[in-house]
Amino acid sequence: MLHLLRSDIQALFHNFDPGLKRIQIECDIADEPPQAAGPGLRVATGFSAGVDSFAALKWFEATGTQSALKVTDLFTFDVGAFNTDLEGQTRAAASLFNGAADRVSSFATATDRHYHIVHSNIVDAYRVDKNYDFMRTHTMRNASAAALFEHEIDTYLYASGYGYSELNLRGSESLANIDAILLPLISPGKLRMICANAGETRIEKTIKIASDPIVRSMLDVCVQVARNRARSYGATKNCSRCAKCYRTMATLDAIGEIDNFAGVFDVPYYRKNRDVILADLRRRAAESPIDRSIAALFTNA
Repeated sequence: MLHLLRSDIQALFHNFDPGLKRIQIECDIADEPPQAAGPGLRVATGFSAGVDSFAALKWFEATGTQSALKVTDLFTFDVGAFNTDLEGQTRAAASLFNGAADRVSSFATATDRHYHIVHSNIVDAYRVDKNYDFMRTHTMRNASAAALFEHEIDTYLYASGYGYSELNLRGSESLANIDAILLPLISPGKLRMICANAGETRIEKTIKIASDPIVRSMLDVCVQVARNRARSYGATKNCSRCAKCYRTMATLDAIGEIDNFAGVFDVPYYRKNRDVILADLRRRAAESPIDRSIAALFTNA
C-alpha cells in the first residue's frame, strides 16, 4: 500500500483531477517482509527485456520499498507474442521463443531470481477470428498463463503499456489501453495481478532505465514479424525499422542516450533516416498518445 500511495495512486488521482498536487508520504517501514501465503513473498513479472519490462523490475526502487518488495520470479510465455499464431511463421517464431527463453534463464540466474518458461497452445483458440490477434488479446493470454501459478506466486506485475492518462475505454487495436482496470478484475484466487508503472509514461520509464548497463546491452522492443526478425536476431536484436523501434530510438535520441544503445539498435541507420523516422512519429501522433508525446520532445526542443 505504501508503495502504491507513493506512486500509482497519486498518479491516478492527478490524472482524474489535475488540480491535485503530489505529496511526500513518510512512515516507518517494518523490517519484516509482508506476510505471504507460503514461505516468503513471491512477486513475479514477465520478462521480455523491453522498456515496460525493465521498468517493472525497477518499480519499487523509486519509492524506497525495494527492501520489502522484490521481484523474485520471471516469466516468458509463448502465447502469441512470437508470432506463433501467424501462418508461415512457425520455424522463425520457434527460434525467437527459444532465444527469449535462453535470455530469461540467463538473466534470472545472474540476478538471483527464479524463472519459468511456458509454451502454450492457446494461440489455437484465437486463430478462428482474425479480429482477435495478439495485440487485441495479449492481456487475457498472458494472464491465463500466469494464473497457472496462482498457488506459488503472491503478486504478478503486468508491465503497463499505457499510463492512466492514456487509458481508452472506447476501443483500440491494443488491449493494453485498459490493463490498469482489467487486471484486478481477472486476478484468480489468491494471485493478485497489478498493472505495474501505470503511473508513468513511456518516456518516464525510458529515462528511468536508460542508464542501466544491462538495459543498454539487452533492450528488446522490436515487433517485426518473426520471419524477418529472425534474420537479424542476435546481431542488433532489434530491427530498427518497425514502429516500436522508431519510437524507442527517438526517445533515446531526445534524452541523449542513443549512442549508448548501439549494441541493440542500428544507430547509423537511425541517424541517416532521422527526419523520416520523426515524420513517421508525427504522422502516427494523431491516433497514438505515446507517439504524440515522443514527437513533442522534438517539437519543444
